[in-house]
Amino acid sequence: MSRGTPPEAVRPAPSLFAWQILFLAFCLGLFSLDHPEAALGVPLLWLTVRDLRARPLALWLLLLAWGLGLGYMTLRAPEPAPEAPVWMDKRGTVPLRGVVEEVQSRPGKRLVVLLRDVTCMVDGEPWRPSGMVAWTWEYPSAHPRPGQEVEFPARPRPVRGFGNPGTWDWEGFWERRGVGWRVYTRGGDEGVVLGQEPAASVGGLRLSLRSAVEILTPPTQGGAAVLAVTTGDRFLLEPATQELMRDAGLSHSLALSGLHLGFVSVLGLGLAHILGLLRPGLLLRLPRPKLAVLLAAPLVLGYAWLGQPAPSLIRAACMFVSWAVLLLLDRERVLLDGLFLALALILLVDPLEIQELSLQLSAAAVAGIAVFLPPLWRLLPGRNRGFWLPLRWALGLLLVSFCANLAILPLQAWHFGAVNPNFLANLVWLPVLGFGVMPLGLAGLLLAPILPDLAAPCLSTAAVLADSVMELLSWADGRGWLPLVLTLRPLWPELLGAALLLGCLPVLLRARRVPARLLGVGLGLLLGPHLWITVSDAVGGARLDLLDVGQGQSALIGLPGGRRVLVDGGGFNSPTFDVGAAVVAPALTWGRPPRLEAVLMSHPDTDHARGLGAILRGFDVGLFASAAEPPEALREAIAAHDVPQRTVQAGDALDLGRGLCLEVLHPELDDPNRSNRDSLILRLIWDGRGLLVLPGDVDRVGLRQALGSGRDFRAEVLVLPHHGSKGSFLPRFIDAVSPSTALVSCGFLNGYGFPNEAVVDDLQGRGVGLWSTARYGRLEVRWNRPDAPGVLKSFRPGLPETSSSGLLP
Repeated sequence: MSRGTPPEAVRPAPSLFAWQILFLAFCLGLFSLDHPEAALGVPLLWLTVRDLRARPLALWLLLLAWGLGLGYMTLRAPEPAPEAPVWMDKRGTVPLRGVVEEVQSRPGKRLVVLLRDVTCMVDGEPWRPSGMVAWTWEYPSAHPRPGQEVEFPARPRPVRGFGNPGTWDWEGFWERRGVGWRVYTRGGDEGVVLGQEPAASVGGLRLSLRSAVEILTPPTQGGAAVLAVTTGDRFLLEPATQELMRDAGLSHSLALSGLHLGFVSVLGLGLAHILGLLRPGLLLRLPRPKLAVLLAAPLVLGYAWLGQPAPSLIRAACMFVSWAVLLLLDRERVLLDGLFLALALILLVDPLEIQELSLQLSAAAVAGIAVFLPPLWRLLPGRNRGFWLPLRWALGLLLVSFCANLAILPLQAWHFGAVNPNFLANLVWLPVLGFGVMPLGLAGLLLAPILPDLAAPCLSTAAVLADSVMELLSWADGRGWLPLVLTLRPLWPELLGAALLLGCLPVLLRARRVPARLLGVGLGLLLGPHLWITVSDAVGGARLDLLDVGQGQSALIGLPGGRRVLVDGGGFNSPTFDVGAAVVAPALTWGRPPRLEAVLMSHPDTDHARGLGAILRGFDVGLFASAAEPPEALREAIAAHDVPQRTVQAGDALDLGRGLCLEVLHPELDDPNRSNRDSLILRLIWDGRGLLVLPGDVDRVGLRQALGSGRDFRAEVLVLPHHGSKGSFLPRFIDAVSPSTALVSCGFLNGYGFPNEAVVDDLQGRGVGLWSTARYGRLEVRWNRPDAPGVLKSFRPGLPETSSSGLLP
């Protein structure tokens, strides 16, 4: 449709044209394949139509646009993850050969190498996986190049994510990139053999520039930041630096995005200003904004190429081109209309891009600036001259940051379950980044291959600037001034309600009347789901959520009234991936606030305890209980947040109210050690009936000690000790519990062979159903009444909702 007055069929909301309203319905259709609740947005768009006579036709047009989006996404959806061949479950490493397609750097000295044309030799026969293989190489001894052949021993596995409702879709992330398999190696002792380097290429030139910059940049974290924002290489950034920047709300500034492309385009504006001073007559033929666009275009395209090119930079370059075209055509509303135009082009080419977090955040931030900034700018004091000018521009920069952060707030809460109130840190870092670090870093990058003596001072100064800001942020963080606040992760209706209310805000700022129905619907969508969950929890019973945390364990016990108790938090020995922050916390905050009645640690092993750190730091925790002393990181979190702490042992009981109680059956030692043997064994009872037994990683010796107490172990559901290992299997213990259902938390195709085959066979012979998180994702058992059997549900398909007395599949 043209940019003129929109037809009566679809009267747009304020500041939006008809085609843009229809495009939003199309986007909702794209979302609806994975999130059917997104269809609720269609009637919200329909409510923006003010002409009652046009509403019937408007509804049909919006439904048509939504259906087109849903159908287009269905046609373009990637193939589901492949099934693992039988040999993967039994075999160790196999020789793997492939060709490097792409190399991505990751903080913590890691490379993610995408391999194509992969072949594995299995028993003398070649096996060729479908799709590419993502190879994570930690602390690599070399840097492969695109087009280079590589061979090394590896254990290929299908891409498998953490299967918990409402959490990040790890499998979809890789499927959208054509990756179906993953492998992992560490260091230079893995037998990695690189083939002959390919002939000189564009990719090789980028790598040479990166090497030249690294050599001349100081080996500090400021230098690593300079390397990241100039070349896109985050290889040298340490996990501590990433965490500091995340706490300050600045982690996005270390990954190439539209923000950096915006700074590069500002260089074009600066060049246009200089040319205007040198040749004033030039501006009579070509106004400064158009001249700035023409001068910035090669800089923007060159920077996009330099960034490997990162998908986020390609999308940002598309937005720049859209804005440039509209500006050169003398169109108004360049920012908002250019955003819609760029998004339309991006999503028509690849609808899967709508699932990309970076695109969602960038689009929301730009939309927030375009919609909120104009009415707020008019509220600034003074005029654009004299001593008022610096003040207005400083406040304007703050307003830009505020508008962008306000717009992305619902998305931050939805994706991360965390909001960062530290947008003031942008006022310190972004000017230093945009007007100091990046210009000096790019100058050093251009000079490094030809004039290294001039490049070195530029890069060193840029690194000093970055280091200075990081020291300031570290000082503020040490005083608790950079809090990262965990919050309830909204459901889709709440997300749409927040978007509707934010859309009404600029109208209110212009002192215009907003239809009461829009405000009412927005508030209803925002508050309704939480009210529904509150009522459901109040009348509900008890439940167990055995979360999918990979090779580890984390169990959430739900109680009437919405109260919850967490037992263990999973964890890996990884400095760059925190299961507690990335998996457990988002799963616990989906639709519910970050609050727990109690946190219990069965024992201090990493795969049970490490994830609890993020929970203790970010949740409102009523009690921390354990038998053994927690690790130092947990002790620090307990002390920093004044969490009440209690040591428990056999014979203790936690009264959970309404007839529910969590009994401690083991250990009986006054001073338990830190071994598996002295893991907590917990039993959940309701009005005297045993519902659940959680035995941690206790081994056979510990199980015999526990059985010797003569206590009652009977329960309907048993979570197998030590992830179903043979060393923790004791038939006498199974007889004592007498479960109808056994659950096991373990990693998919884990290297330990959990659950052990002998354990599986024994349980099957007893008629006990066995269900694992590795196969089915999060496992939920719900008891509505003390005398009713539990109902078992899984996250992944294949397990029907059934009584917990179901048999092994």
